[in-house]
Amino acid sequence: MEPAAMVGHLVGLQAQEPLPPYLSLAARLTEVDPHAVSAAIEDRSLVRVLSLRDTVHLHLPADAVTLPVWAAPVREREIRASQTIGPAREVDRTAFSAAVHEILADGPLPQRQLGA
Repeated sequence: MEPAAMVGHLVGLQAQEPLPPYLSLAARLTEVDPHAVSAAIEDRSLVRVLSLRDTVHLHLPADAVTLPVWAAPVREREIRASQTIGPAREVDRTAFSAAVHEILADGPLPQRQLGA
């Protein structure tokens, strides 16, 4: 099985840090070329995104688009119940999402630029 097929089969791999998806694939597949996995991330046939449990996971692009829709009710419930989210609870998430889409309209940005 190819790494992308395994990622799809598992509906994602935990990828908060860069190394875990490589280790997860190596634990599940008999042969894994880490350079091929990196190339798949670079060409966006695999993507690292905030998704399941609001943590970064490695997904197929189609799953990366679909999963947030399915997870939205859980995320909203967690936001309402969280005691640590504070004033962020009141952020207009529709307006925030529109602003993020505008900022990223020309393509992805490094994390440091997103915080600027």
